[in-house]
Amino acid sequence: MSHTAFVEALGRIATGVTVVGSVDPAAGDKSGWVAQTVSAMCSVSVEPPLILVCINRRSPINAVIERSRVFCVSALATQHDHVADTFAGRPWPGKDRWDFTCGHWEPAASGAPRLTDALAAFDCTVHSVVEAGTHLVYLGAVRGVVGGSGAPLVYANRGYASPSPVPPSQFPEFPDAHPDNRYTPPTTDTTGRKARTEVTA
Repeated sequence: MSHTAFVEALGRIATGVTVVGSVDPAAGDKSGWVAQTVSAMCSVSVEPPLILVCINRRSPINAVIERSRVFCVSALATQHDHVADTFAGRPWPGKDRWDFTCGHWEPAASGAPRLTDALAAFDCTVHSVVEAGTHLVYLGAVRGVVGGSGAPLVYANRGYASPSPVPPSQFPEFPDAHPDNRYTPPTTDTTGRKARTEVTA
């Protein structure tokens, strides 16, 4: 398997775009903020609430997270493409790399930067860290969540996009095959007996 083939295959997978921020405890205010654009982020557990982010070892944010043991993940919306580029080290004209003036930010409870109009933001303490090749994998114990609105910013095929609804597949030979006719497992009534479940087309 070639490196190029691996990277090209990964590029075909659509991912959400997030910015992971942390704060240097030596500064303790906005002057100590750092952030990095990250596409590898997902949920891990609901109980306890855990999320996962992967950050390249070369990113300066790793040293700050190691000292502070906190980070906040801001999920970007379609109006945040310039924010994504800024914290990926590709700022638009008039901005510097990792320049917080590209958006509106506020400190989360942990002190880490949080995008005020993010789709969602997850304020975390470090649960554990795994070294994996070129990246560090952080498991974050979520201490606070803020929800916003808008359309998610998606990255695929080396460009930004937004998701759109997909009409259900149709199979003329199987007319009952549609989302409204999905199998529903039997439920149990208060006596412990399995209750009959009706599924209608």
